[in-house]
Order: sequence, then structure tokens, then C-alpha cells
Amino acid sequence: MSILRSVGFNYLIYSNNLFSPEDLERCRRHLYLLMDENAFNEENLRELFGILSDAFSEPKELSVTVHTSPEQVRAWGREVRLSNMIPELSQAPLSYLSLDGR
Repeated sequence: MSILRSVGFNYLIYSNNLFSPEDLERCRRHLYLLMDENAFNEENLRELFGILSDAFSEPKELSVTVHTSPEQVRAWGREVRLSNMIPELSQAPLSYLSLDGR
């Protein structure tokens, strides 16, 4: 993985899952992002997806899910309140970050 280039909007990769890493034919990565709702447009998504595909070039199969509100983020496993990490989210009723522990 390379360093991600900066963009003119805020986003957070809150989950980076690698599936079947032992099988090169089936290996795939899935990223889950929280993105500034005001920045959610085709131009910014194209820029962001280009950066992500460069940064996560392996494995070849990459899928990305983008949410624009902490309320859309479903908690999995161990949870950490996003508002503890990002003070601006302290008013959000469902602001959780999932950590997969790997």
C-alpha cells in the first residue's frame, strides 16, 4: 500500500477488509469510507476512487462502499465511538467505527 494523496474534501477509511489472501485467484479487498456529504459528487468520487485504486493496487479486485453520514455506518465487532476521534461528530446519534482487530 502506498501513501494516499490528499484531496480537497474529508473522508475516513473506517474498514479495510482483505478476503481470501491465501488464494490469489479469489483474493479481493473491500474498503468502507465515510465521506463529507457536501463533497459527494461524481467528480470527487472519480478522484477518490483513482487514489484508492493506486494506493490499494493489490489484490486486483477492489470494491468500495461510501457512506456520507455516521448514521449509515453499521457497527461490526468491536466498536469505537467516532465522536471520540472526531469531535465534530459528537452530536451524531449513531457514530461508531468498526475495528476488525487484524
